[in-house]
Amino acid sequence: MRLVRSLRSAPTPQSGVGLFSAAALIRGGAVGDAIMRMYATAAAICAATMGPVSAMSSPPDWMEGHWLSCDGGVQTAETWVRSRSGLLAGLSISDSGFEFLRIAETDGVLSYIASPGGGPATAFTLVSNDGSKAVFENKAHDFPQRIVYVRAGDALTATIEGDVEGRTQSMQWRYRAAPSGAVCGTAE
Repeated sequence: MRLVRSLRSAPTPQSGVGLFSAAALIRGGAVGDAIMRMYATAAAICAATMGPVSAMSSPPDWMEGHWLSCDGGVQTAETWVRSRSGLLAGLSISDSGFEFLRIAETDGVLSYIASPGGGPATAFTLVSNDGSKAVFENKAHDFPQRIVYVRAGDALTATIEGDVEGRTQSMQWRYRAAPSGAVCGTAE
Protein backbone atom coordinates (compact mmCIF):
# COMPACT_ATOMS: atom_id res chain seq x y z
CA MET A 1 0.00 0.00 0.00
CA ARG A 2 1.33 3.40 -0.89
CA LEU A 3 0.88 5.89 1.92
CA VAL A 4 0.81 8.87 -0.43
CA ARG A 5 0.58 8.35 -4.19
CA SER A 6 1.81 11.80 -5.25
CA LEU A 7 2.38 15.22 -3.78
CA ARG A 8 -0.77 16.50 -5.49
CA SER A 9 -2.81 14.12 -3.34
CA ALA A 10 -0.56 14.46 -0.30
CA PRO A 11 -2.19 15.86 2.82
CA THR A 12 -0.75 18.93 4.50
CA PRO A 13 -0.34 19.58 8.22
CA GLN A 14 -3.04 22.26 7.86
CA SER A 15 -5.50 19.71 6.45
CA GLY A 16 -5.53 17.96 9.82
CA VAL A 17 -3.80 14.79 8.70
CA GLY A 18 -1.14 13.29 10.95
CA LEU A 19 2.04 11.76 9.58
CA PHE A 20 0.00 9.23 7.52
CA SER A 21 -3.52 9.60 8.97
CA ALA A 22 -6.57 8.14 7.25
CA ALA A 23 -9.81 8.19 9.32
CA ALA A 24 -11.98 10.75 11.09
CA LEU A 25 -11.51 11.66 14.77
CA ILE A 26 -14.24 12.72 17.17
CA ARG A 27 -13.12 14.61 20.29
CA GLY A 28 -14.46 15.66 23.64
CA GLY A 29 -16.05 14.40 26.86
CA ALA A 30 -16.69 10.67 27.03
CA VAL A 31 -15.34 10.36 23.51
CA GLY A 32 -12.05 11.91 24.72
CA ASP A 33 -11.91 9.22 27.42
CA ALA A 34 -12.53 6.58 24.76
CA ILE A 35 -9.65 8.02 22.73
CA MET A 36 -7.33 7.70 25.72
CA ARG A 37 -8.41 4.07 26.13
CA MET A 38 -7.60 3.63 22.43
CA TYR A 39 -4.11 5.08 23.07
CA ALA A 40 -3.54 2.56 25.85
CA THR A 41 -4.92 -0.33 23.81
CA ALA A 42 -2.81 0.60 20.78
CA ALA A 43 0.32 0.82 22.92
CA ALA A 44 -0.39 -2.58 24.48
CA ILE A 45 -1.04 -4.20 21.09
CA CYS A 46 2.11 -2.73 19.58
CA ALA A 47 4.22 -3.72 22.58
CA ALA A 48 2.83 -7.26 22.55
CA THR A 49 3.70 -7.74 18.88
CA MET A 50 7.27 -6.42 19.06
CA GLY A 51 10.38 -8.43 19.73
CA PRO A 52 12.97 -7.38 22.29
CA VAL A 53 15.30 -4.48 21.50
CA SER A 54 18.92 -5.58 21.28
CA ALA A 55 21.24 -4.36 24.04
CA MET A 56 23.39 -2.92 21.23
CA SER A 57 20.48 -0.78 19.94
CA SER A 58 19.78 2.77 21.02
CA PRO A 59 16.07 3.57 20.63
CA PRO A 60 15.09 7.25 20.67
CA ASP A 61 13.40 7.02 24.09
CA TRP A 62 13.56 10.84 24.29
CA MET A 63 10.43 10.79 22.06
CA GLU A 64 8.38 9.34 24.95
CA GLY A 65 5.41 11.44 26.05
CA HIS A 66 2.26 13.15 24.80
CA TRP A 67 2.90 15.74 22.10
CA LEU A 68 0.31 18.22 20.83
CA SER A 69 0.21 20.51 17.78
CA CYS A 70 -2.54 23.10 17.41
CA ASP A 71 -1.19 24.88 14.30
CA GLY A 72 -3.70 26.61 12.06
CA GLY A 73 -6.68 25.49 14.14
CA VAL A 74 -5.88 21.84 13.41
CA GLN A 75 -5.14 19.39 16.23
CA THR A 76 -2.56 16.65 15.84
CA ALA A 77 -1.48 14.63 18.87
CA GLU A 78 1.25 12.02 19.02
CA THR A 79 1.82 9.83 22.05
CA TRP A 80 4.82 7.55 22.59
CA VAL A 81 5.05 4.98 25.41
CA ARG A 82 8.25 3.11 26.29
CA SER A 83 8.19 -0.37 27.75
CA ARG A 84 10.68 -1.58 30.35
CA SER A 85 12.50 -3.42 27.55
CA GLY A 86 12.96 -0.12 25.67
CA LEU A 87 10.40 -0.66 22.94
CA LEU A 88 8.41 2.40 21.83
CA ALA A 89 4.74 2.23 20.84
CA GLY A 90 2.95 5.26 19.51
CA LEU A 91 -0.27 6.67 18.18
CA SER A 92 -0.66 9.73 15.97
CA ILE A 93 -4.18 11.11 15.90
CA SER A 94 -5.50 14.24 14.22
CA ASP A 95 -8.78 15.94 13.44
CA SER A 96 -9.14 13.68 10.40
CA GLY A 97 -7.28 10.44 11.05
CA PHE A 98 -4.92 8.21 12.98
CA GLU A 99 -2.02 5.83 12.62
CA PHE A 100 -0.43 3.23 14.84
CA LEU A 101 3.33 3.67 15.24
CA ARG A 102 6.11 1.67 16.80
CA ILE A 103 9.87 1.67 16.96
CA ALA A 104 11.03 -1.90 17.13
CA GLU A 105 13.84 -4.17 16.07
CA THR A 106 13.24 -5.80 12.68
CA ASP A 107 15.87 -7.91 10.97
CA GLY A 108 18.46 -6.85 13.55
CA VAL A 109 17.97 -3.08 13.18
CA LEU A 110 15.66 -0.55 14.80
CA SER A 111 12.82 0.57 12.55
CA TYR A 112 10.00 3.12 12.69
CA ILE A 113 6.89 1.21 11.64
CA ALA A 114 3.79 3.14 10.59
CA SER A 115 0.32 1.63 10.10
CA PRO A 116 -1.91 4.41 8.72
CA GLY A 117 -5.52 4.00 9.74
CA GLY A 118 -4.49 0.71 11.36
CA GLY A 119 -3.74 -0.72 7.90
CA PRO A 120 -0.63 -2.41 6.50
CA ALA A 121 2.66 -1.37 8.05
CA THR A 122 5.61 0.34 6.36
CA ALA A 123 9.05 0.19 8.00
CA PHE A 124 11.73 2.91 7.97
CA THR A 125 15.21 1.94 9.23
CA LEU A 126 16.83 4.05 11.97
CA VAL A 127 19.96 5.48 10.31
CA SER A 128 20.96 7.92 13.08
CA ASN A 129 20.05 8.84 16.64
CA ASP A 130 22.18 11.41 18.42
CA GLY A 131 20.03 11.78 21.55
CA SER A 132 17.86 14.62 20.24
CA LYS A 133 17.50 13.83 16.53
CA ALA A 134 16.48 10.52 14.94
CA VAL A 135 16.44 9.85 11.20
CA PHE A 136 14.57 6.90 9.68
CA GLU A 137 14.79 5.95 6.00
CA ASN A 138 13.10 3.72 3.46
CA LYS A 139 14.51 4.75 0.08
CA ALA A 140 12.29 2.22 -1.72
CA HIS A 141 9.08 3.89 -0.45
CA ASP A 142 7.23 6.36 -2.70
CA PHE A 143 6.67 9.17 -0.15
CA PRO A 144 8.01 9.78 2.36
CA GLN A 145 11.47 8.24 2.14
CA ARG A 146 12.72 9.88 5.34
CA ILE A 147 11.13 10.58 8.72
CA VAL A 148 13.03 12.90 11.05
CA TYR A 149 12.23 13.66 14.69
CA VAL A 150 14.04 16.43 16.58
CA ARG A 151 13.55 17.25 20.25
CA ALA A 152 14.50 20.59 21.78
CA GLY A 153 13.32 20.92 25.39
CA ASP A 154 9.52 20.64 25.45
CA ALA A 155 9.26 20.79 21.64
CA LEU A 156 9.23 17.85 19.24
CA THR A 157 9.34 18.36 15.48
CA ALA A 158 8.39 15.60 13.05
CA THR A 159 9.31 15.97 9.38
CA ILE A 160 8.57 13.67 6.48
CA GLU A 161 10.50 14.18 3.29
CA GLY A 162 11.38 12.56 0.02
CA ASP A 163 11.48 12.85 -3.73
CA VAL A 164 8.26 13.20 -5.69
CA GLU A 165 8.54 13.36 -9.45
CA GLY A 166 12.22 14.32 -9.16
CA ARG A 167 11.67 17.10 -6.60
CA THR A 168 12.40 16.97 -2.88
CA GLN A 169 9.23 17.62 -0.87
CA SER A 170 8.62 17.80 2.88
CA MET A 171 5.92 18.29 5.48
CA GLN A 172 6.47 19.22 9.11
CA TRP A 173 4.59 19.08 12.43
CA ARG A 174 5.68 21.10 15.48
CA TYR A 175 4.54 19.60 18.76
CA ARG A 176 4.73 20.79 22.36
CA ALA A 177 4.83 18.50 25.38
CA ALA A 178 1.35 18.28 26.91
CA PRO A 179 -0.37 16.40 29.72
CA SER A 180 -1.69 12.99 28.68
CA GLY A 181 -5.06 13.37 27.01
CA ALA A 182 -4.75 17.14 26.48
CA VAL A 183 -6.50 18.59 23.46
CA CYS A 184 -6.10 21.94 21.68
CA GLY A 185 -7.73 24.73 23.63
CA THR A 186 -6.74 23.14 26.97
CA ALA A 187 -2.95 22.87 26.61
CA GLU A 188 -1.96 25.51 24.06
